[in-house]
Amino acid sequence: MRTFTLSLGAIAVMLTGSVHAAPASPSACSLISKDEVAAVVGGKIDVAEPNDAGTTEDGAYSSTCVWKVTGGTALPPKPNAPFGGASFAILNTITWPAGSGMAKKYLEDFRDAAKQNLIDMNPVAVQAGDEALWWGDGVAVRKGDVSFGVSVHVGTDKKAEQAMEEALARKIVVNFDRKEGAVGH
Repeated sequence: MRTFTLSLGAIAVMLTGSVHAAPASPSACSLISKDEVAAVVGGKIDVAEPNDAGTTEDGAYSSTCVWKVTGGTALPPKPNAPFGGASFAILNTITWPAGSGMAKKYLEDFRDAAKQNLIDMNPVAVQAGDEALWWGDGVAVRKGDVSFGVSVHVGTDKKAEQAMEEALARKIVVNFDRKEGAVGH
């Protein structure tokens, strides 16, 4: 199921129908520090690994940050799992063209995926941003024309990881609001 975490954001990026000018685009790694991530998930994080896809054909901007977590619960190696089964937190941001409605559609795609049995649970509302939901393997948030997806895999039970994902999502929204306020948006 974790593979779906990484691919749904990529699918959502491809769904817009028209070409727009590239929006202002925060890097995912700039929205939360490794120390803030470590404080929520426990363990130690040596480095944040950015992977920005940049501006897509449809004018969205996609940015991903991965934090590998060490010093927590040891997980058995899983060669077919993301990062070989190692503990991690991941944030994907998609800055959609202004007024496109795609940030809202991003969340709708999770609800649609549940209806089509592509994910194994119905998303649950979460208090963060303009709208947010937990979909079983992460939290998806909409804030204006930006979508955030955050997932945690540190070897604890789903409820503990859900609490971590929700806490990270709220911190990311606060940091995003500060960053947006600093640039006058």
